[in-house]
Amino acid sequence: MKRLIPGLAILVCLAACSDDTTTPGPRFAAFDTVELAVDTTGRAFINVIGDNGSINVTGVPGAALIRVRAVIRVEADSQEEADNSLSDVSVEVDTIAPYPEIVRFITQQPSVETAGCYYVVDYEVTMPAEWGVYVKSQGNGDSHVASFTAEAYHVYISLNDGDARATDILTSTVIDVLRGNILANIELSRKHAIKLTAGKGSIDLAIPRWTSAMLTADGPRDDLQIRNLDIVEYIEKRQGHVVAQLGEGGASIVVYGLNGPVRVTGYESP
Repeated sequence: MKRLIPGLAILVCLAACSDDTTTPGPRFAAFDTVELAVDTTGRAFINVIGDNGSINVTGVPGAALIRVRAVIRVEADSQEEADNSLSDVSVEVDTIAPYPEIVRFITQQPSVETAGCYYVVDYEVTMPAEWGVYVKSQGNGDSHVASFTAEAYHVYISLNDGDARATDILTSTVIDVLRGNILANIELSRKHAIKLTAGKGSIDLAIPRWTSAMLTADGPRDDLQIRNLDIVEYIEKRQGHVVAQLGEGGASIVVYGLNGPVRVTGYESP
């Protein structure tokens, strides 16, 4: 299913799976694809909100369209039920009042706890690199956000159960993962900020060695590592906790790992 959307549209599909989730046996799968293109005029930020499935978003300098490819998978106890239940799932497109500059893409589906089918929607999105992006997965799924340079907006990733990656990011970034790992490569100016939080999983943050920022890092007592950075002064330093000035300060970096290794590493950059 392919659609070109000059403004905004809503795709709505309703059906029902069997409520019987107790029958043992093999699962059957059915697939569909939704492709959307939304004009960027008057926009500056997108939200992508899913339940189960991966959400990958890539910034493209000067892109004139937001392009979304959503691959839908439905698993059920029979092929007929899986095929018929594809219409349970839709991708809704709207704006958020009173913020017309924000475009939102949302997975609509029955509750996976009460329906007899299991639903997955994997998103691939391209959009202007100069915009901001908010990604939220409410179920299971990884996310990779890459190549953003926004000055006025930021990158935000929130995952319930999955790994988050942020690569080639040149703006403020917030990543919050309940269960899963965080891998981030971010270059920030003195007016930007980074905040990474993992409840159960590792955090690996790579930043240029010359970064100027105030760094606060918390992790396990025996597995917090700060390496290859221009540390001017330690304000606080003990096992599992560091507050330090990098370079001239200015930017803010906060890294908090509750139950998993935390590593902040500087890399050589022009």
